[in-house]
Amino acid sequence: MRTCPAITILPGVLLLLSATQAAADQAALHETVSKAIPYVAAKGVEWIEEKDCVSCHRVSLMTWALLDAKQHGFEVDAGELSGWRTWSREALLSERDEGDDLVGSRNTEALSHILWAERDQSDRPLDGFVALIRQTQKEDGTWPAGGQLPMQKRPADETAHVSTMWNVLALGTTGDADDEALRSQALETVTSVEQAESTEWHALRLLIAVQSRDADVIARWTERLQKHQREDGGWGWRVEDDSDALGTGMALYALSEAGVPSDHDSIRRAVDFLTTTQNDDGSWTVRNTKEKKKTRPAETATYWGTCWAVIGLVATLDEPAAATTVSAD
Repeated sequence: MRTCPAITILPGVLLLLSATQAAADQAALHETVSKAIPYVAAKGVEWIEEKDCVSCHRVSLMTWALLDAKQHGFEVDAGELSGWRTWSREALLSERDEGDDLVGSRNTEALSHILWAERDQSDRPLDGFVALIRQTQKEDGTWPAGGQLPMQKRPADETAHVSTMWNVLALGTTGDADDEALRSQALETVTSVEQAESTEWHALRLLIAVQSRDADVIARWTERLQKHQREDGGWGWRVEDDSDALGTGMALYALSEAGVPSDHDSIRRAVDFLTTTQNDDGSWTVRNTKEKKKTRPAETATYWGTCWAVIGLVATLDEPAAATTVSAD
């Protein structure tokens, strides 16, 4: 029988192939984010102009996604972004049409999204936003979920704990001892729970571990989140669901914040999932997160998922040499 000669691939060739593949992956990532940015901006502006509303957390996710993209060198109009940030701040601190409280008091998740996303920005809206978060904490240390979030397809307690963890993250950026006391009270409640249905809950447990700088806890929740990754590289919004951009973006962001390197298998597979499932208009289709409509795609869920895809993808990139500050006028 005739035998084939063994083929030896030199280490230098392997390195070249690896570098070539990495460059191709980076090009696909940049193309994907660049394609999503116009959709995020246009649909966010449409919501502002037609709804004049900061509910549903659309505008807070819009400004987060675009600010992160801008800071990493993607093309985002600085003047427009500044205007959108200013609008969201003023809207959240304005009086509600019904009642005598402020809009942000019923939407602390948007407050915390902005505080967390802008934690390195010198002009972030610290005082007004933090005051609203402080005054809406319940006696058991948790915060109520705002708007229509309690109607989501996960247990009500889990949704409240997710809102609470967002506020815990936000208060953890203030450096105030009183806020640390509020955080401790909240964490006593939310960390007593070990299982949950949504990827967001798992991602937040990891982000809180990162904020605590406890290496053992970070490793534990990193592993827990990675275990829920599906064969196609993504995560569903609920861990039992098919993969979507909403769950995948959240997981990708949390893992990157936890220091999982961009060449790790879990990161590469998640990036590949997002770069290969994007729609022609720059969005990712996501099913409704509400219990009664959970099998149908929803425009709001699609928008959330697209913002989170951008946030997650950008988080895998190296930090910019010099962060770009986009001031809110």
